[in-house]
Amino acid sequence: MAQLRAKSALLQETLIRVGQLDPAHVASAAEPPLGMNDPFGYRNKAQFPLTMRDGTLEGGFYAPHSHVLVPRDRCDIQHPAINQAYAHALEGLRATGLLAYNEETHEGALRHLVIRHGAGTGETLVGLVSARPTLALQAWIEHMQRLPGLVGLLLNYQPKPGNTILGPETRLLWGRDHLFEKLGGLTFKISLPSFFQVNPTQMEVLYDTVKAYAALSGQEIVLDTYAGAGTIGLWLAPWAQRIDCLEVVPAAIRDGQENAVRNGFAHLVFHTGKVEHLLPQVLRQGQPDVIILDPPRKGCEPSVIEAVGKAQVERVVYVSCNPATLARDVGLLEQQGYMLQRYRPVDMFPHTHHLETVALLTRKT
Repeated sequence: MAQLRAKSALLQETLIRVGQLDPAHVASAAEPPLGMNDPFGYRNKAQFPLTMRDGTLEGGFYAPHSHVLVPRDRCDIQHPAINQAYAHALEGLRATGLLAYNEETHEGALRHLVIRHGAGTGETLVGLVSARPTLALQAWIEHMQRLPGLVGLLLNYQPKPGNTILGPETRLLWGRDHLFEKLGGLTFKISLPSFFQVNPTQMEVLYDTVKAYAALSGQEIVLDTYAGAGTIGLWLAPWAQRIDCLEVVPAAIRDGQENAVRNGFAHLVFHTGKVEHLLPQVLRQGQPDVIILDPPRKGCEPSVIEAVGKAQVERVVYVSCNPATLARDVGLLEQQGYMLQRYRPVDMFPHTHHLETVALLTRKT
C-alpha cells in the first residue's frame, strides 16, 4: 500500500508539473487509489527471453536497461498456471537440443516463450518465437500436450534483430490460435498478439471506474479509441446505444468483432486504421456523447487532441498507463476547452513502478 501511495503522489506531482495544472484543482479532483487485496499471481501474460548459459538453454528476464538475461524458474506476479507452463515448455525445449538465438553470431533459433492464460476459463496458450521459420518440434509438441489446460501451440517467426518480440508470421502447431477468458459476465477471445489487460482482477476495477466516469444511461453514442479487441466497448455495451471502436491492429479488430457477436452486442462497430486518421472521419459522421481515450504509453497524437477539441464532445474519459503523457494530454485538452473533473489511480501492476489512471474531463461552461 505504501508503494501505491507513493505512485499516486508522483502522479499528482506530474499532473501539476507536466500538465501545468493548478495544484489546488488537481488535489480536489483526486480520488482514492484502488489497490489489490492480494497483489501476487495476477499477470495473465508473460514473455520469457531465451539464451544459452554454459551450454544449457535458459529463460528468465532481462536486467534493467540491458540485454543481460537473469535466469528465473518462476515469477511471483505471474499466474501460477503461467509459471507451470513456462517450466514445462523449457524442459521440453531443452530435450530437443535446439539452441537459443545469438544476436551477435546469428546462430541458434529460439528467442522467446510467450504464454497467455485465461484465469476465468483455465485455458493456456503458448507461443514459441524463433529466428527460423521452421523447426523440428514434433517431440516438443507431444511434450506440451501433457500440460493441463493447454489449448494451443504456435510458432512465431521473428527474423529481425531488436526488441520487438513477435514477428508478422505465426504458424499454428497444435490446437487453436486463441484462448477464451471470462470476466464480468462477458466472454473474450484473445489471440497471441492481441492487447488485453494483464491483470484481470484489476481490469474489472479499472473498467468499472471507466463506466462510472462515462455516466451512461443507455441512450449515449460512445467513441472508443485505441480500442484493441474492444474490451472497454464490450464492458460499456449494455449501457450505450452505439459504440464505435477504433483500432489499428487487424488481428485485434477481428477478435473484437467476434467478441461482440459472441456476447450478443450488435451495436458495436469496429473501424480499422490509425486513430489519428480515423477519428476526424468518424466525428464528421456525428458527434458522440462520450469519447474514451485509451492510448499506448506515448499518449495521444496532437491531431487526436485537436480533433477532440473541435468536436466539443461533452465527456472525455482518458485511460492512461503513463502519468507523464496523461499529464501532457490533460494539459493540452484543457487548452482545447476541457477541464479535469476527477481522476483515480488503479494499481494494475503491483510490485512495479507502473500505474494506470482513469481521468474524466468535461467541457468548460
